Amino acid sequence: IIGFVIALLLGCGPRAYTDLTNAELQALLDQGMVLVDIRLPEEWCQSGVIKGSVPLTFLDKSGRVVNTFFSQLDNLASKDQPLILVCRSGNRTSAAAQMLTADRGYTQVYHLQDGISGWIRAGLPLEPLQAVGHLSTGG
Repeated sequence: IIGFVIALLLGCGPRAYTDLTNAELQALLDQGMVLVDIRLPEEWCQSGVIKGSVPLTFLDKSGRVVNTFFSQLDNLASKDQPLILVCRSGNRTSAAAQMLTADRGYTQVYHLQDGISGWIRAGLPLEPLQAVGHLSTGG
């Protein structure tokens, strides 16, 4: 189901978000931009999270958008504020970024193109989930 949702979202119009490399993400984080980790809670616990990220689940285990995702995201960043998304591999963030720019009016959305997996492969640091807390575990 997740694959279908992603394929459907990625096929809708031109892409209005920006891919980031690990180095580009580090530079933007140094500028204080909002980073949202949209993975599932068990993924945050398994790997940890990037320092300064806000854990906020986008898709539940069934591949449905979590009903509180957009309202919680709206509380984190205004639609004209830069917003960075991270997931495991970059697929969910591509779908979320497309939805945020095409349907929700966000104008500066970035996603870590290789996700947390690429971050880990590069040997970059993570923190345990407890160090940052979280906003949404689904629902």
